[in-house]
Amino acid sequence: MRAEAADVVTGVTKIYRRAGLAPQQKPNWDDYRVFAAVAKERSFGRAAKVLGVAKPTIKRRIENLELSIGAPLVDRRANGVALTREGRHVADMVEEMAMIAERSVSRVRASEREVVGECKMVLGEGLATAWFIPHFLGLFGELYPRVVVHLAAASDSDKIAVPPFDIQVRYAPAPHDDSLITFRAATFHFTYFASRKYIERFGLPSSRDELNGHRLADVTPSFGGETGLMAQYSNAAALGRPYLFSNSGNVLLQSVLAGHVIGLLPSYTHLVSPDLVPILPDCHWETGLFVYFSESASSKRATRAMIDFLRNIVFDKQRMPWFADYYEKPTEAWRSTFADLLDAAAKFIAPPPAAPLAPYKHE
Repeated sequence: MRAEAADVVTGVTKIYRRAGLAPQQKPNWDDYRVFAAVAKERSFGRAAKVLGVAKPTIKRRIENLELSIGAPLVDRRANGVALTREGRHVADMVEEMAMIAERSVSRVRASEREVVGECKMVLGEGLATAWFIPHFLGLFGELYPRVVVHLAAASDSDKIAVPPFDIQVRYAPAPHDDSLITFRAATFHFTYFASRKYIERFGLPSSRDELNGHRLADVTPSFGGETGLMAQYSNAAALGRPYLFSNSGNVLLQSVLAGHVIGLLPSYTHLVSPDLVPILPDCHWETGLFVYFSESASSKRATRAMIDFLRNIVFDKQRMPWFADYYEKPTEAWRSTFADLLDAAAKFIAPPPAAPLAPYKHE
């Protein structure tokens, strides 16, 4: 009897017979992360709050881990949970795993800090001033403090020049050239935007026909058209009245922000200012955003670092609905999504160096 009792854990915890437990499952490593939170908080509810998931999910993940290990890890009690002997052992191992992971990340960061050189890149003016510079230039500098960035802003119609630039980011794929590598980084979804100031003064159009009575603006000669993108998709050109044309995306954005016009802007513009309101969000058009570079340029570590940064952080179309292949109407939820993405990206920034960096030498 005593031997049998030693093989059974009872109480509030479910009964586990070590000899008769169900076949062990392969471990889910994310379950260990959940268990670490439970071990620290000593509560399913508090662990759920810390991880931002539902309490039943926490319980299910712990049960899965217990089945995987083949032993109970926690004693369920009215006022929380207590770790079993096996639970304390696993908690110690998880803590050790976390330390190993942290050391691994530190080594990767140290490797990233060793990237030395320069990167010459061309961006569209609006994309550079409204998206890359305010949100990502500083982040790249923290990740790669010894990379010198040469950033040129140009209109989409400018002649492609690789070299002298290492990377081009444009609205059309590179022309057939065996020396260039191209990938589609994102999809730009264009829709109409106005500022709250404009709406207070001129009202809000409720249909495309009502745009006839409003002040519109367009970028030209972008996208290869002499009359601009808006005129290709609307009846604005036939209205017989003046409205703003500019070859600068930034001029267009600033004119909309100032309350002078309604502009056809990329949907990510919704994140630029809370003052911008999407007008007729069901009306939208799209174009690809392409990154291209030469094979020789991509062999440089500084250029390779920027290419990966653009693909995985700046234009993360898997997590950024405004750059996804499918269209999604702009919503206020985008702002919190974007804030979370920036926060997550910032956690990978290497800490400041303990000693001053050595003088930079050109490659």
